[in-house]
Amino acid sequence: MSTQITHEAEQSRQHARYQIPVNLVLAGRKYAIDNWSVSGFSIRHLPETVTFKQSNKGKLLFDFMDFESSVDIEFEVVWHNLGKSISGCRFVNFSPSRLSLLYYVINAYLAGEAVSNGDLINVLRRDNYTEKRSDKTKSPPAGKKLWQRTRQILGYLALLVLIATLLLFITYTLYQRIYVVESLSATVDAPVVVIRAPQASYFHSLASDKNSSVNNGAVIAMTKLIGGGSNSIESPCDCTILALHVLDKQFIDRGEPIMTLLPSDARLYINAKVSYEYVKKISVNQPAEIRLANGNIKKGYVKDVVVSESIEKQHAAPLANTPINPIGYVDVLIETEEPLDVKSLGAAATVRIDTFSSPFAK
Repeated sequence: MSTQITHEAEQSRQHARYQIPVNLVLAGRKYAIDNWSVSGFSIRHLPETVTFKQSNKGKLLFDFMDFESSVDIEFEVVWHNLGKSISGCRFVNFSPSRLSLLYYVINAYLAGEAVSNGDLINVLRRDNYTEKRSDKTKSPPAGKKLWQRTRQILGYLALLVLIATLLLFITYTLYQRIYVVESLSATVDAPVVVIRAPQASYFHSLASDKNSSVNNGAVIAMTKLIGGGSNSIESPCDCTILALHVLDKQFIDRGEPIMTLLPSDARLYINAKVSYEYVKKISVNQPAEIRLANGNIKKGYVKDVVVSESIEKQHAAPLANTPINPIGYVDVLIETEEPLDVKSLGAAATVRIDTFSSPFAK
């Protein structure tokens, strides 16, 4: 068994030396040891029978006052000083239990503790050494290592995707709150012309049917007066009849609507009600997205922003003793990129206006 030692920084000696009383017994004779350590000892006046660089057997004798204890050892002489008759020896084939015993004796002597026979027996019985742990763990198979690396990369990618998604969501939410304006309500509107009865009379339509086209100046209806006589109603424009509000030969009073006309050159638009607080964000030509009730989505742009009540009504309100309500919303008129179908007139819609885009984008 090879000698178990602990290397220290000092090159001349492997272990600290101690001058603890101990004797070497050779052939029944005691020799006092000058100093010793767990790796060897120095001694004076060794007999000539002790061979140099070869294994020699002996005993280390410890005197514990109440009892003596000896340890069988093997040693070899590694150096000899003839002038001082001193020899340096080292232990060979030293068992772990004997090495533990030497350590115990040294520690007890330095601490000033009393050593008993039972303590020595316990030291010799117990297992003071365990196998050194391997510094290198067993390398996994190449396939398993590749799978672990792939899982690690996929985990990092999933984390990056999650973080990117969260950042995009936060950015989108902030963008919607800061730059996007949504309408309170919206409808498809047009500059229609409403024909009203000039006086109390019986109505008689000359138009063939609803949705029929009429020319400017063409007679579209007749009214028969109660006292006799009749009046003709002419079309104010090249129009399409959108609605007939009374039946033929039905009595109508003055001012009642007779029919609604849509000028041929008129274009349908979106009238969106928007809260007044967003007026400072909205400007002409800003892009808008319109979602109709049938699910169709149209692109458009802001054509004008007007108040719901005309300025004439606001000025006339005090004369009519009508209180003026504060402006709660405005009408945003939006023109679509593609013309709207006449059938969608009056349909409900929702509007989103992107106020971040330049008003000169159109």
